[in-house]
Amino acid sequence: MMSDKRPEPDEPQVAGNPGIGCVIIAMAFAMFTGIATYGIWAGIKQDRDIATFTDKARIPVPSELGTAEEWTSLKARMKDFEAKALQGVEAARLELGIRDLNLAVANSDLLLESREMVYFKNIEKEGLRVAISMPINRIAFWKEPRYLNGTGLIVIESSETQLFLRMKTVESPGKTIEKGFIERLAQSDLLAPYKAEDAPLEKVIKAITSVKIDGDKVIIEADPAKRGET
Repeated sequence: MMSDKRPEPDEPQVAGNPGIGCVIIAMAFAMFTGIATYGIWAGIKQDRDIATFTDKARIPVPSELGTAEEWTSLKARMKDFEAKALQGVEAARLELGIRDLNLAVANSDLLLESREMVYFKNIEKEGLRVAISMPINRIAFWKEPRYLNGTGLIVIESSETQLFLRMKTVESPGKTIEKGFIERLAQSDLLAPYKAEDAPLEKVIKAITSVKIDGDKVIIEADPAKRGET
């Protein structure tokens, strides 16, 4: 098992990657990885169309590294959730505020590739408002990638047996993003790669029975009594 770079004395030791416990963060990572793959748009649009709503350079998103104490505390909560969820003996609950989400992006090795792509701006009734700066692959693959800079809304759909993550809206100041691009994102379950058999997050995702927004918190629950297992 790989250990984090920061020394963390007296931290509870629980098997597993601490980032896995914070599934909403992992879902965000899956989403942004997924969006990049839609850059070529399945061959529907040409390179010049992508250029109309993207930029040549990345617009940096904010980052909240926080203190070592904050990150240690958050990791301990994530590890506790992960352990209970995977054991499936008792109900597990994880509450995450907007700062928790950003601390995880800034510190978790699992989310290294997302650090320059996403910043959580606000938790809203409809979903998670994010600032984004994502590389978009081009049909002319020999050219440098362009970047989709702007904001978006992540929506979570969950039940006792299903969990989906979708990008409902994307906006870029001064640009009109093609309707077809947004529709493809909104229709796609961007967690699909992580639900495949033997995927890194498969067992944790299957253990989750609810992901919901309550005020300024994201609530993740894994309750074996509600899983509907026979």
